[in-house]
Amino acid sequence: IVGGYMLPLVSQSDTLQLSKPYETPVVNNFSKVLGWPQGKTPVAPDGFTVSLFASDFHNPRWIYVAPNGDIFVAEAATEKPDQDTFDKHGTAKSESQNYDGLNRIILFRDSNKDGDYENRYVYKSDLKQPFGMLVMGDYFYVANTDGLLRFPYNPNATTLSGNGEKLVDLPAGGYNNHWTRNIITNKQKNKI
Repeated sequence: IVGGYMLPLVSQSDTLQLSKPYETPVVNNFSKVLGWPQGKTPVAPDGFTVSLFASDFHNPRWIYVAPNGDIFVAEAATEKPDQDTFDKHGTAKSESQNYDGLNRIILFRDSNKDGDYENRYVYKSDLKQPFGMLVMGDYFYVANTDGLLRFPYNPNATTLSGNGEKLVDLPAGGYNNHWTRNIITNKQKNKI
């Protein structure tokens, strides 16, 4: 298995070699999205419960809980490969590949901390495949596929304004590029 793909081996005498690129078709094994059956939830260990917190997302990718308890969900779409890439790699769309994501961040605010949010907001839209999020000091950081952005952060705000300051470019593009970028901070919360 190479890069998640099973590649056939070609035997020449006693030596096994990988076949040449694009010589054989690629096999895709996509995950099947099942969801929860009506009226059922996943089974939790003794002493724990599982309940639905939120639904109706557009390709949710990552969850981040801010220091004030706000919950952020990054929704991001897989970029659709061009026809040439489809032809070379035998790519087929499955339920696990969503080209129609909204590339935004949703904010859930549970003001009374009872486990049920009172408000749901579109915190920031028009992002480039957002994934990682981080509150550090007076800033909200977003790890887009092509760069790390920093925005002034107000813990009481329900939207993130402006385009942010791009701190660093990140490599993006290419077929099946691992486009998800996460960010974390150190224990002192002074470095990313």
